Amino acid sequence: MTKRLAKHVLPAVIEWTPHRLIARLLGGFTPIFMLHRIVADGLAVEGHTPAFIEQCLSYIRKHRYNPISLETYGRLRLAGEPVPARSVVFTIDDGFKDQCLVGGEVFGKYDIPLTCFLITDFIDGRLWPWDDQIRYVLDSTPRRQFAVKLMDGSDFAVDLASASPHGNARLLRNRLKEIDQTALYDWLPQFYRAAEVDVPAAPPAHYQPVSWAEANAFVARGHGIAPHTCSHRILSRLQEETSSREITAAAARVRQEVAQAAPVFAYPTGRRQDFGEREYSAAAAAGFSCAVSTVPAAAAPRDHRYALPRFSLPENFTDFIQYLTYIEVVKSKYYRRSRRSM
Repeated sequence: MTKRLAKHVLPAVIEWTPHRLIARLLGGFTPIFMLHRIVADGLAVEGHTPAFIEQCLSYIRKHRYNPISLETYGRLRLAGEPVPARSVVFTIDDGFKDQCLVGGEVFGKYDIPLTCFLITDFIDGRLWPWDDQIRYVLDSTPRRQFAVKLMDGSDFAVDLASASPHGNARLLRNRLKEIDQTALYDWLPQFYRAAEVDVPAAPPAHYQPVSWAEANAFVARGHGIAPHTCSHRILSRLQEETSSREITAAAARVRQEVAQAAPVFAYPTGRRQDFGEREYSAAAAAGFSCAVSTVPAAAAPRDHRYALPRFSLPENFTDFIQYLTYIEVVKSKYYRRSRRSM
C-alpha cells in the first residue's frame, strides 16, 4: 500500500515544488545515470527491460527535464559554465551488443543521448571482460566445490552447494579487485581448468561485443561512444605506466575507429579506491573533459571533473524519480550532517 501510494504521490509532490527555490537551496546538481545490460530478444541477459527504460525516458520528456550528453556536460564544466537546471545524463558501460543496438533504439525513440563506454580490446576481439568470464565459468561448471589459487598466491574456495553462481562470482570478483591485476587475464585459464570448463573460442552469444560499424551507427543516431580502458582491469591495481597506457591507448583506438568520439572516460569498476591523482593526470593528458565513477550521487559543481559520481539506474520507478530529482540530494545532505554530528 505504501509503495503504491508513493508511486502516485511522489511525482506530484516533486512537480509542485518550485524548482528555482530548490536550486537556490541545494545548489546545482545533475544526475548521471549508468546502465549495464539491456534485456534483448533471444539472449539470456540480466538487465533492464526496454519497457522500464521507456517508462523512465517518457517521464523525463513529459515533465520537461533537460537530457544532455555526457560530452555536453563535460564541455560546460571545462568552460566553467553553469549546467542548465533539470539536466540529466545517461551512460552505459562495456560495449555489449545489446547496449548499442537495443539501447540506441530505445533512447533514440525519445531523442535522448546515451553515451556508451567501450572496452577496446573487447571490441577488437582480443578478450572479453574478466568479471563476465568469472560469471560464465560459475554458471557452466559441473563442479559444486573447488579451489583455485589467485594471482597473489592466496586460495579461493568456490562453494556452489551453499551459494549461487551469482553469489560466488561476487565474492571472487571482490577478492580480485583488491590485488594486483597485471596478470589477471593470464590467470583466467587456470580458473577455467579448476572449474573443468572449456575456454570458449569466442564470447558466448549473450556476451558478444558491438562492432565498430555498429558503434558508428550508434553515433549516427545522436549518441556517444567513448573509451572504458583497453582491458577493463582496475587502474589502481596496475603499475602507473600500465594504468596510463590503458587510458591513452583506449582513447587512441576509439578515436581511430569513431570519427566523432566523445572526449569523456569511465573508470572500470569505478569505486573511490579504483582511481586517483595519477589517473586524473592521464585522463587530462588524453584530452578528456571529464571522467565518471560509480560512486552513487548526483554530480555537483564541487565534484572533480575526473571523478564525477553516477547513479546506477534503479530497477524501481519510484527510486528512479527519487534519484532524478532533489529528493536524493536532500537525503544525502541530511545523512552527511547526521554523521558529522555523531
